[in-house]
Amino acid sequence: MADSRGGCNDGFVEHIAWSLVGEGLAGSGVEVLSLTFVGPRHHDPVSVAIVLCPNAPLSAPLPDGAGLRVLTLLPMLALLALVTYAGAVVASHVLPTGLDPVRHALSQYASGARPRPAAVAGTANIVALALLTAALATGVDAPPLTPRGLAPLTLMALTRLGTRALPMDAPGTRPTGRGRAHVLLAMANFVVSVVALQALTGRLNPAPGWHAVAPVLTALAGLASPLLAVVAVCFLVPPLRRVFGLAERLFALDIHGWLLTVAAVMTAHGLGIA
Repeated sequence: MADSRGGCNDGFVEHIAWSLVGEGLAGSGVEVLSLTFVGPRHHDPVSVAIVLCPNAPLSAPLPDGAGLRVLTLLPMLALLALVTYAGAVVASHVLPTGLDPVRHALSQYASGARPRPAAVAGTANIVALALLTAALATGVDAPPLTPRGLAPLTLMALTRLGTRALPMDAPGTRPTGRGRAHVLLAMANFVVSVVALQALTGRLNPAPGWHAVAPVLTALAGLASPLLAVVAVCFLVPPLRRVFGLAERLFALDIHGWLLTVAAVMTAHGLGIA
């Protein structure tokens, strides 16, 4: 199917042509919406393809023209969710909550005086993990990963969902069963996060297109274990609990940096800039 129509009298785009592309992907069940933007001088057309099936390879070329690339939304949406998470965490610390970032856990901001930014951060983190898991499951610019290989990342999302559903006890209140469950789920999430980073780094580093960021992923994955050990010591040793918040934030920064790097690389591959 193909069509074209005029419009956009701004001197930038003269007409837009679109078609459903099937050639070159026979037997794959993939449909791609191809958009071609043509300038007023009828040269240098810009073609963009939008995948209607997420199982297509991220960088698979289409036969419609040189430089035409298949873009999947999963890595880009994951990157957006991770940026949203970071912004919401910063906002929760800027607002007057009465909490000390050096002492108090990140989760306590969701049960404090101004919980909305922390709630947004928790939801964005869960969405980002789910999208990134789905993107890696399709074998998008990365070695194909089995469900077993993606299990740690999936458990990261599930345990994070559990901590979101069972908020931590507010500072200064009596411990509750819900709060204890939150702590156990948070501990499980921390451990699974370390396992996920170490396992996936070993699979991604040798893949084509990932060599440039391999040192970054390796360093972040290597830091995860000692940082988690520091978090555990600060939690278990009462005198050190005054700096638990700082230790947890350093650990969270490391994990978030790894996820952000992976999502950014996959997005760059899809846009053809890496």
